[in-house]
Amino acid sequence: MKGAVIAGAGSGVGKTSIATGLMHALSRRMRVQPFKVGPDFIDPMYHTAATGRRSRNLDTFMVPEDGIRGIAGTASKGADLCIVEGVRGLYEGLSGTSERCSTAEAAKILGFPVILVLDARSLTRSAAAIINGFASFDPGVDIRGVILNNVSGKQHEDKLREAIGRYCDVEIVGIVKRHKGCELKNRHLGLKTVDGSSADEVSHLEALTEDIDMDAFMRVCESCEAE
Repeated sequence: MKGAVIAGAGSGVGKTSIATGLMHALSRRMRVQPFKVGPDFIDPMYHTAATGRRSRNLDTFMVPEDGIRGIAGTASKGADLCIVEGVRGLYEGLSGTSERCSTAEAAKILGFPVILVLDARSLTRSAAAIINGFASFDPGVDIRGVILNNVSGKQHEDKLREAIGRYCDVEIVGIVKRHKGCELKNRHLGLKTVDGSSADEVSHLEALTEDIDMDAFMRVCESCEAE
């Protein structure tokens, strides 16, 4: 299986919008199998609408490691690429000292590289410090790329590229500018539900991928082909 985990530095960084936009854009040229870490039932509706393939949950609380790999292997038959959306921040688990039920745990079980989504609003050099912190926290998690969200303009982008190029050993996969209207609708208890059969509900998110280097994204996905 070729694929990658789209993980957030935390909740609310644009992870679901970016992951769904990528799924929709790439589905135009290949068969993309989507997954969601954890038991969430709303995000997979967006994935299914974006790809035309049913998104599968990878719940490491309910399912043992072999079962997780089995779900991924079975669901990805006939697919060219797997995209896994994480849950919360990359390392958030059942407790403050355990990776159980975290996106990091799922990435290690699957053997997929991680692309970290970071809200870069008001950040420049500090973004490099955050990225290095995530990369060094658990050497078993293979963070290969970063997508920087909410970048205000060219000057902001240049400073981010300079800092990350100088201090970090990860590839900048995307510099996503602030897009009004390119987000998923929220309601009181989370995202608004969507008809999984309607690609129109998610097509606007593809605009986010205009700022993503698809060649770089595919390099990350192909860098560590899981069995």
